[in-house]
Amino acid sequence: MSPQPSRRSAQVTATVLNPGHSSRPNDDALQAVYAEQYDSLDTELARAEIALLHATPEDIRTARSALRGLRDGLTDVALDLEARSSPDAP
Repeated sequence: MSPQPSRRSAQVTATVLNPGHSSRPNDDALQAVYAEQYDSLDTELARAEIALLHATPEDIRTARSALRGLRDGLTDVALDLEARSSPDAP
């Protein structure tokens, strides 16, 4: 018999996922659970936007760095959410 997810894990997962849209995260809930990561992702997104849309010529080096930071941060959040929603989570 596999262990049941903890009440806290189930609560976080239920809070983060929109009711009726189980694969679409709720932005406000994600921001609350991942406040530090959310700020970092927002900063990287702004860096990429400025480098690509507001610099002439485009600052490709900064944009790539920012997009890599976004990818890494989003991967960390996705892996954590997956771990929290897995049946083996504490």
